Amino acid sequence: MDFLEKYEIKNDYHLKQRIGKDLISATNGKIKKNTDKNRLQQHKREQTRTNKDKH
Repeated sequence: MDFLEKYEIKNDYHLKQRIGKDLISATNGKIKKNTDKNRLQQHKREQTRTNKDKH
């Protein structure tokens, strides 16, 4: 399971581009820019919200 699948963000074009340009490591998700960190945290929050809704 790679980084994008882990956070269910396969559809995030911006993050995909960053990984394509080696600004984010696709395997461990090591992020090299702050804006990308913020985007990822937003995805994490959304994911937790949807997981809570499922229960």
